[in-house]
Amino acid sequence: MPQVASNNAPLALPNSSIPALPPPVEPLAIPEPPPLPEPTPINDNAVNSVQSNQVAIASQPKISHTLMGVLNLGGDRSAALIKVQGQTRRVWVGEEINDGWILESIANQQANISYQGEVRSISVGETF
Repeated sequence: MPQVASNNAPLALPNSSIPALPPPVEPLAIPEPPPLPEPTPINDNAVNSVQSNQVAIASQPKISHTLMGVLNLGGDRSAALIKVQGQTRRVWVGEEINDGWILESIANQQANISYQGEVRSISVGETF
């Protein structure tokens, strides 16, 4: 039977195969960022323009109408099914929908509506 070392001490290995560690690296110094530029002064005319724009937006009616479907029967006999304030109703071409909106025409599964001379084309499911 071969002899087994009874000493549990580690064996010494030659150091020739272990590379030397490089010297420690100093932390990188990051310079302070430059100061932020001064804010541009606001022109009083720009403020007045924004305020008048907000007034114009507020004067438009709230979105409360939804195009539920269209009945394209040809010409003036076409109609749209429009949900107005929770109630779906049939609106004929040329008829006022509500709040100044008018159904102008039906074509290609879309309704053309107008409000104060501005014409829009809406598809089924869209609100106005």
